Amino acid sequence: MVWSVDETLMKMGNSRDARLRDCVVRLERGGWRATGPGEPDYPWRVDEELQTEAPKLMFLRGDPELFARPAVALIGTRRPSAEGAGAAAAYARALVGAGFSIVSGNAPGVDAASHEAALASGGETVVFAPVPPDQFSPSFKVGESAVGRMLVASRFAPQTEVRPWNFLARNALVAAHCRAAIIVETGARGGTLNTLKHLRAMGRPTFVLRLSPDNTRAQVVDMLVRGGVAELPLVQTDEALELVMERASQISPPKRRSLVPGDLFSESGEE
Repeated sequence: MVWSVDETLMKMGNSRDARLRDCVVRLERGGWRATGPGEPDYPWRVDEELQTEAPKLMFLRGDPELFARPAVALIGTRRPSAEGAGAAAAYARALVGAGFSIVSGNAPGVDAASHEAALASGGETVVFAPVPPDQFSPSFKVGESAVGRMLVASRFAPQTEVRPWNFLARNALVAAHCRAAIIVETGARGGTLNTLKHLRAMGRPTFVLRLSPDNTRAQVVDMLVRGGVAELPLVQTDEALELVMERASQISPPKRRSLVPGDLFSESGEE
């Protein structure tokens, strides 16, 4: 069953608010709809991984069939270097060419470069937005022919305030949906490292790109590799792509542990 946004908000008891009803009309005209765990259009990997912690309500725009595609997450800083942005685009193009969709969180920088390159290459992308549906705007170019190849999902109710927690909750959804993740470029603090904690807790294969020695973030790569994150070359190669594909196909049920508040907020800044 697919719920209309209006039906959903009526169930929530909020539909008598005139401003909210106006918002509902705009959302439905914009193609948004609502779903929940157990429904056929709900992201099943999120449902399976997060279980009772999965969002009870999610707003979607786009083809929910994209949730069924194997996805690789490309994540990183909002302010990448030229080599980082170029590498994000190159890996996105290679992965969609190999049959994967790209999942990320609509932040400027690495997220935007990855989403945009996937669509420009004829591929598909899943966007987990950190904002309510009525506040969503893509951080990347979306050509007219690419609209049907992009699926946007938000767990946040319309007309609610965007708080720091939104970005952390978004990170968990990206980690749950992907089969593997590539950290393109990141600083020593920020949302990327928060996502890494989720990836580890969920048993997702995770890679980091080897930046050039003169990149100011190269030391962070060393830190991540020492911590067990697999290394990939900055310049995408067939061997690197094959390694990601191999690891992504070998996911086993993770040994789950509960995340504590410190896990969520220790790297809460959006770098």
